[in-house]
Amino acid sequence: QTEREAALQALNAGIDDLEATAVVCGGDFLAGETLSIVDLAFIPWAYRIMVCKILERYRGPSFALDMTKRPKIAKWIDIVCALPAVKATLADPDELALTYKRYADGS
Repeated sequence: QTEREAALQALNAGIDDLEATAVVCGGDFLAGETLSIVDLAFIPWAYRIMVCKILERYRGPSFALDMTKRPKIAKWIDIVCALPAVKATLADPDELALTYKRYADGS
């Protein structure tokens, strides 16, 4: 197993833990019924990885995250990305992906 594959496995395990935790908290947001600092801290990362699919774009389909196995997180992404205050801060997925090209190819 390569270092990248091990990291992907750890990422998937962490996302699965978050999915399970979302059940405990209830509500539309990660820590309950209202938008909180937990959501605000996670939104940029989730947007890059789960919406813009940076890993999949640069590492291939084997690095795709299966969000159908994480319906609560998928719903959370839809809810927070639709909020006007969040939507106004989100970069175009293709433009954002280009900013990661140098990291992906080591340039």
